[in-house]
Amino acid sequence: MTTKTDYQANLKAELIKGFAAITTPGSFAAWEALPTTPPAGLSVDGVGQIDMPLSEGQIRELIAKAHQAPYGHRSETLVDLSVRNTWEINGNQLSFLDPAWQGYLLKLSKTVASKLGIMGPIRAELYKMLIYEKGAMFKAHTDTEKIPGMFGTLIICLPSAHTGGEVLVRHNHESMILRTSDATQSFACWYSDVSHEVPLRNALECWLRDSADHNATHVPSHLYHALDHEYTEASMSARTLKAKDWAQVRALQDLALQRPFEIFLALLEKKEDGDVELNFPEIYDDHSAGDDEIAEIEDEEAYTTHKITKVYDISYTVKSLRTLDGTTIASNYPLNMSFCLVENPFHEVEFTAEEYEPYIGNEGPCATHFYHRSALVMVPRDHRFVDFLVTCVTQAPRPQDSFDSVLSYLKNIFAHPSDPIPLLDAMATLFEAKPRYGVIRDSITELLKTALNHNHHKLFQAVATHHQDQTPVDFFDWAKARLDKLQDEDRTEKYQTWLPLVIQPISWMEDRIKIIKKMATNPTGEATNAVLTSMGIWAQDQMYQCIETFIKTPQTPSTSEIDMIISALVYLDEATISERLTSIFDQYPQVRATAFLLGLLSWLKTPAAASHLPNSGNIKLFRSLSAGVFNRQKSLSEIRTPTNQRWCHEPHLWAVTPHGLVQFACDLNDLQSTDGASLIEPFIQEINVQCTTFPADDMRDFWMPFLFQLIPALVSRSVALNIPVFQQLTRQFIEHLDNKVLGPCPSAPVAQDQLDEWRKLQKELYSTVTQNIQHENLRSLLGDEQAARVQSLAGLT
Repeated sequence: MTTKTDYQANLKAELIKGFAAITTPGSFAAWEALPTTPPAGLSVDGVGQIDMPLSEGQIRELIAKAHQAPYGHRSETLVDLSVRNTWEINGNQLSFLDPAWQGYLLKLSKTVASKLGIMGPIRAELYKMLIYEKGAMFKAHTDTEKIPGMFGTLIICLPSAHTGGEVLVRHNHESMILRTSDATQSFACWYSDVSHEVPLRNALECWLRDSADHNATHVPSHLYHALDHEYTEASMSARTLKAKDWAQVRALQDLALQRPFEIFLALLEKKEDGDVELNFPEIYDDHSAGDDEIAEIEDEEAYTTHKITKVYDISYTVKSLRTLDGTTIASNYPLNMSFCLVENPFHEVEFTAEEYEPYIGNEGPCATHFYHRSALVMVPRDHRFVDFLVTCVTQAPRPQDSFDSVLSYLKNIFAHPSDPIPLLDAMATLFEAKPRYGVIRDSITELLKTALNHNHHKLFQAVATHHQDQTPVDFFDWAKARLDKLQDEDRTEKYQTWLPLVIQPISWMEDRIKIIKKMATNPTGEATNAVLTSMGIWAQDQMYQCIETFIKTPQTPSTSEIDMIISALVYLDEATISERLTSIFDQYPQVRATAFLLGLLSWLKTPAAASHLPNSGNIKLFRSLSAGVFNRQKSLSEIRTPTNQRWCHEPHLWAVTPHGLVQFACDLNDLQSTDGASLIEPFIQEINVQCTTFPADDMRDFWMPFLFQLIPALVSRSVALNIPVFQQLTRQFIEHLDNKVLGPCPSAPVAQDQLDEWRKLQKELYSTVTQNIQHENLRSLLGDEQAARVQSLAGLT
């Protein structure tokens, strides 16, 4: 039996053998003599027309106009003759006046392409002129990308008498010397990263066949094949591939025309952390060195590279995964090295960047080395293809940057109108694995519509689950019109099992209710009869779920949510309304929810509520619910009032008002308990019991206004005020107001102005009582003697 390890080793070996069989006619570098002087007509700003061959005099003139060639180090541009010792003139200072020059350059470009093994056309763009004196040199380096799409360097050696001028190029342990002095005029070219089909087809077909087996867990889902040349992220696409890399990708493209697999390009990165060996260790042993000298050496140390002596961490990352046209699909996700054709694609690769950390206290020095390798990626387009893309996206640090790119890519590769199911399945898988981040609203709408049009429940469910309030209202307008055209059975099924998926995740209950009401109308726009139609039954269920979600919300509700709850309740039947309201009151027993609960109780007394509840049921429910709003277990001093909520945002949404509390008391008075006993008196008695706990501000600004409004309301209902519970309420309120707000009369010795201020405040407080309670009512509540005392303190007698 072949083990998983043996299978993968054999498969990788066959694929490597297949790639090795693909050859190109070109080389990584080339040199050739030019038979005639190039028709340049060269003119240099500040020098003028340049004759060929070049004379020493004109060369001296050119040097006078040139500058020393700099080089890039990290983010800086430096001049160092030990690194680059040559003169250069920028390309924008050069002009080629001979009309034959462009044609000559085009012909030469074709020759260069042939030498480097490139089948398509290339374009040469002037960069600069270099002038090498005796002793001039360039240290070994890799040409950086000067313009987008640059893949190599071409130098044209103008006719001049010289010796030396050799260019040494290396690539993959091969080297080539380009001798410019071997001809009067010449050209040299090389790829900028320099410092056959049958075997491949057989190996691929074997892999694809095995991968299609859902039970073949030993078959790799994708593979990385390292390319010969290196490419920057900006230049990575099929059109910029060089020589053998281009030939290998072209061979795969030919094979992919008839076989189900996808090709990507990837930039792989190895990150190696560790301790380093200092280049200038002696400075730390020289105790006589001053701070300035140490700082200078440390700066120089920072500008040199280091050898890591002890590696303590290695990580591998796919920096960029791209389609062949250069579109980025995913970035910075972990690279599993077991999916590489070779065991270590970074073997003998030099690091391309370093992050150095000097000594910090007793720590250091250390560095991070970055190694890069370009690769192509082969992925069979089978049941694991979308899983590969999902893994690339979801394991990235910023998956939202890649999600829409992958979605667009899937649309392109599955763009077969005759059979949309593979695309819809792929998109559903992508959404099912999608983390919680925003998706473009247009994408959400488009995908939901597509799923409905193609009856693809899996995609609809996946998108609806993750829409995160990004579904615009006009989608539901479209959906309503679309579903109205369906047969009854199909429409009912969509309402019951599809629409709740996209409605219930909406965060705001008000929005959910509006959408349910919109969807629960018949095609003429009239309100649906909730009893007779299946759509009405659906609306009942959805409104029930809305209220259920509301009940599970831990935040204390405000009065702004009353109308919203009522708009959902009216869709329910009598028994369900009673059950839902009871659940709401049970869920919010805290006294801070009083304003919200009083609002719901107030609705129960309206004609609108009566149309949904018979009078007897309405009264019974009110009695049951009101009993839990105020009782001895609730501290009335904690009621949210306009006074203690003045610093809150929109305090009117949370505060109980004196008018609202009076209305509740009147509603209690209008009802009788089942045994004929009064309902208002226990409520007033509870206030009497807790009166002494009320804060002074609430006493003055909330409870006294409540008393002032309650008395005329009771009188208008022919309620006798000489009932003990009302008399006690009035006496205790006045007494508590006196104690809390006014306080005792200042005792001697005290300044006369303090005593006068106290008497003035006393008069104001008692004047407020007499102004808001008619004298006859005050007599009924306090008796003649106390009523007269109040009038006296108010200065009326």
